[in-house]
Amino acid sequence: MDAHLASLKARPARRRPGSYAWPKMRLRAERAFARGAPMTSVRTHILEATYTNAEPPSPRTIQRWHHERRWALPPPPATKVAQ
Repeated sequence: MDAHLASLKARPARRRPGSYAWPKMRLRAERAFARGAPMTSVRTHILEATYTNAEPPSPRTIQRWHHERRWALPPPPATKVAQ
């Protein structure tokens, strides 16, 4: 019974993989894409930046951000937060 109850306890949030670890950088990149910046210049800017304690997103991840074109989609519907 104790093992079952222990498994129901909340666990600390895990690190998000891939581009989910870079939400602000992705947003800045998508804003640059929306302004018409070429993917190569955005990728170069991201990969040449200095990262003190992290690895930058991979070139393939940046390419995927560009390919998904989220800036051209309508915004998702607002969700209500339960109180």
